Amino acid sequence: MLEDSRGDIPGMSPTGNTRIYDGLPALILGFALVAMLAPVGCEQGSNVVEEGRYPPPDEGSTATVEIIHWLPENGREAESWAKVKVLIGQASSVDAEVRLDDFLISYRSSDMSYSGLVAPPFYPGSAIKLKVRSRIWGEDSTWIRLPESFDIEPIDPSAPSPGDTLSIIWNVVAFASYYAFSVSPEDDVVNAWVAGTLDTVGFRWVVPDSVSGTALVIVDAVTVMPNDVVFSGRARCRRERTITVTP
Repeated sequence: MLEDSRGDIPGMSPTGNTRIYDGLPALILGFALVAMLAPVGCEQGSNVVEEGRYPPPDEGSTATVEIIHWLPENGREAESWAKVKVLIGQASSVDAEVRLDDFLISYRSSDMSYSGLVAPPFYPGSAIKLKVRSRIWGEDSTWIRLPESFDIEPIDPSAPSPGDTLSIIWNVVAFASYYAFSVSPEDDVVNAWVAGTLDTVGFRWVVPDSVSGTALVIVDAVTVMPNDVVFSGRARCRRERTITVTP
């Protein structure tokens, strides 16, 4: 009990009788403080998600991630790129704070997806934490594993001609769910001469008569995220080789 020299206890009369109206200012102040401390999402005019815990996402809320890690070779340093999409339903995008380990992405609802360089690059074989926070979407996290580094054996023959059979082989890659490959013109990787996916560590390709010039060989070791109602995605470690097809 406070001594008399410190004054009356708020809400109490000098005689000890309760006076409700004396406690109203403190009660109003308390409600105001609670309102100030409530988390405010970036959807309220700012793309910064305030500190605070959000509930788990509702059914239909999803987040997808695609990571491509270029392994260093021929004087080029390693690079990691990420593509992220945060949705409610099939097409409704929301503002969100997305983290891939320590790399922060300020995801805007006006963008249907984010794609960009991650700095510093990820390490092959590492487990990358994906965390999404949004006032509308909610908050959740998961992990995605980047495959280990690998090498492509010397391509045989090294200078093929049309009609030759190329042998492209690489070593088994830890954490890889499958492998993807393509051979394309160096300046047009979209229109590949041959492409596909494999469970094995190599393929053979007969060079068509129509092919000549510099060709780009791409091999991806791909990890698929476990089945999840919220998160989905893939992580790729990529090796590239160039060959010259002579007529």
